Amino acid sequence: VGKKVRSSPELIRVLGDTFDLSCFDYSSGTMQVKTPKKATPTMMNNKTDSVRKDFEDCFVPVIMLSAIGDDNLEELVSIVSQLGGVMTDSPRHCTHLVMGQLNRTDKFLQCLPGASFVLRSEWLLESKTAG
Repeated sequence: VGKKVRSSPELIRVLGDTFDLSCFDYSSGTMQVKTPKKATPTMMNNKTDSVRKDFEDCFVPVIMLSAIGDDNLEELVSIVSQLGGVMTDSPRHCTHLVMGQLNRTDKFLQCLPGASFVLRSEWLLESKTAG
């Protein structure tokens, strides 16, 4: 199914410039979010070096879908990739759980400890129209 990549230069060649790999941890194979630097007075005065900007530059939403009908599945997956998100099947790495309807599914229960957001599938559709 997938191609095994053995080095970071090879990964960059395979993906091209479609993904920002500055926050990718090659040893674990996951995207890492940088912890914000402690604010200093010079950072607070300089808008280009804000702590918030440093944090947001490396944030990539990791989306998991649950309780989604087969008719919407392909469309939602394409929206996630268009908006720069990453799909996952692992509840451990999920930051956003998107559900067709709120049900107590296995994925829902497994994502509760780690997912920051549990959202309806309409959120993806609205995000697409908002850009």
